[in-house]
Amino acid sequence: MTRIMNTLQLLGLFLAGLTVTAGLGANVGCKQAHEKVKGVGDTLQAFIIRDAGSGERYCQVCAYGGRPTIFAVGDMDDAGFVQDLEKIQALLDEHKEAELSAFALLGKISGGHFTPLADEDGALTKLAALRKEKGLTMPVTIVPNQLTDKEKKDYAPFTEIYEIGKSRTVMMAKANNQIIYVGTMDGSEATYAALSEAVKKGL
Repeated sequence: MTRIMNTLQLLGLFLAGLTVTAGLGANVGCKQAHEKVKGVGDTLQAFIIRDAGSGERYCQVCAYGGRPTIFAVGDMDDAGFVQDLEKIQALLDEHKEAELSAFALLGKISGGHFTPLADEDGALTKLAALRKEKGLTMPVTIVPNQLTDKEKKDYAPFTEIYEIGKSRTVMMAKANNQIIYVGTMDGSEATYAALSEAVKKGL
């Protein structure tokens, strides 16, 4: 009887161990089922970018974890978006001590949909030159057309987790990645003032 009891106890411990292991496995990585990020109250989700400054590919949201962040998305051919980036750079300079961060993402935005740029390397070359010309310190990025097999294990494609329908879309997120402001810049002082006020609230 004692031997049977010991066997049952060992079996119970084994099954418990399997349960814990399965639970841990479910939490590994960044890729999880989420509704698309659309607006205020949502959370910035992790995704892979290619940085025009360094040429590297990584998760910018992850790199800025724990810091308030401005996330700006624009069409590659939208000259107005460049003006937005200059305004955002001014905010970065103003709130440097508060560790405000920002990054820009460019792609093709048409018909209410964002699509990655076909010529990735060509776009990165142009954006690197733009970043230098305008004196931008923030990462200026694109999303790759294809994720590597390793990236697919941990990240979903940008277009699957973000709903971006307009160029010059700007989000402000607090240090916990909760989005507190979403707006479309139009070059007016009113939209810039709204973003500036959101930044102050998010610091």
